[in-house]
Amino acid sequence: MPSYATTTELTDRFPDQDTVTHLTNSNTGLPDTNVLTDVLDAAEAVLESFLAMRYEVPVDVSSDTRVAAVMRSMTLDVAQHDLIATKEFVPDAKVALHDRAIAWAKSIARGEAVLPGSDPVTSTTSRATRLKSSFDEREFTRENQAGM
Repeated sequence: MPSYATTTELTDRFPDQDTVTHLTNSNTGLPDTNVLTDVLDAAEAVLESFLAMRYEVPVDVSSDTRVAAVMRSMTLDVAQHDLIATKEFVPDAKVALHDRAIAWAKSIARGEAVLPGSDPVTSTTSRATRLKSSFDEREFTRENQAGM
């Protein structure tokens, strides 16, 4: 269930209901709310995959209207782009909004931006695990393989 934006807010971004009905493959004459919910859930998951590097997710939007507004806007930008992309060519303006939302989430993950009014997670155990690798000295080198 989407927590940052509603299906109504997503449909309100389109010029008319027929467009949304077409994009959701609905045969009822009304937009398919299940498809809209899935698109919003996916958009939230994409954003949260980056935000989880620095904040607990889902982000608490109940205590700060600024956080609620930015999460709603970014989620809707990603969701609208993704819904259009299922059926049609995505206009450049929508691509730019989608890319801006993803870039914003990545900048938070890197610590270059913050969520207003939210405290970053201090424990690394609650953040997404980053892969690390380490290797001992190389076992097969030109020197130890000479003459083979």
